[in-house]
Amino acid sequence: MKTYAMGDIHGCAAAFCERIEQLSELGFFDSRCEDVLVLLGDYVDRGPNSLGVIREAMRLERDCPGRVVALLGNHEDDLLRWLGVAAPMPKTSGLIRRFVNRFRGDLGNTPIERLRMWRAADSGGATLRSFLGPAAYAELEDALELDDAFAADAFERACARIRCDHADEVRWLCGLWLFHETERQVFVHAGIDESLGVSWGTSARDTMLRSRAIRFGTFPKDVIAGHTPTSSICGDLDFHGALWDGASHFYMDGATFLSGRIPVLVYDSRDGTYRELDDGGGLREVRQWPDVRQDPCSAVESALFRGRGDAPDSGSARQSRDELL
Repeated sequence: MKTYAMGDIHGCAAAFCERIEQLSELGFFDSRCEDVLVLLGDYVDRGPNSLGVIREAMRLERDCPGRVVALLGNHEDDLLRWLGVAAPMPKTSGLIRRFVNRFRGDLGNTPIERLRMWRAADSGGATLRSFLGPAAYAELEDALELDDAFAADAFERACARIRCDHADEVRWLCGLWLFHETERQVFVHAGIDESLGVSWGTSARDTMLRSRAIRFGTFPKDVIAGHTPTSSICGDLDFHGALWDGASHFYMDGATFLSGRIPVLVYDSRDGTYRELDDGGGLREVRQWPDVRQDPCSAVESALFRGRGDAPDSGSARQSRDELL
């Protein structure tokens, strides 16, 4: 049996469908297939078709019951918060996973608070535009230019429309899971608190969704995560594939909204090996980055400013990192 893990998709529905077509060619949709696909979260924002990505993931779950695991990412968490959705609606599954998706206590209580959340979270309004459609979003943009009270009222009406018109998609988002556990692996969006050892399942919710800590070395289970672009981890800004630390950690965020490609990790339980699905649908070795002890932010700075005689200004370096992450 094979387990496929797919990194952050970020609204890039075309790239997502290309990867699914490759899985189809590998027999994933055959009636006797027992392979599993784990989606590591961050389906929305940045790319042009967040709604299309969500619908494709929903279709996969429907067509392959019990064989597709969709995890929650920080961008879905933010989306549900600014939409004003107050409580998750859990799903059931035969897969080995725990439902620990609980919303934080700082959910905005007013339309103005949620409007501010949206402005901070939805890059360029890509997700809201995807759900509303171009015409309705253009009308909303005009309203957002007015005073806060009027803008917040228009924004709240737009969110109410999404909650009504896309109730199935919202319900699906509410049923996403924080992690997926097997006998050998932990799949999670951002990471876990490894200082907890075998009690890692009690890691803080924000750690699982938002941690930028890059772990390396041996852990009781292999940890497969997305969230932080692999280009920033290895310091190679042209690299957008999967990374392995040579021990127990795999990182899967290929900055798809910039690179156009989604890394796919393939675990084969027959021989216990990991490979990466290449762009043509074949298998290749997973890249091991050369210095696992290098701080990812330092790696980005050295890549950005390599060859320049001046030391990077801390403000510009921070801005560059934020753009990458």
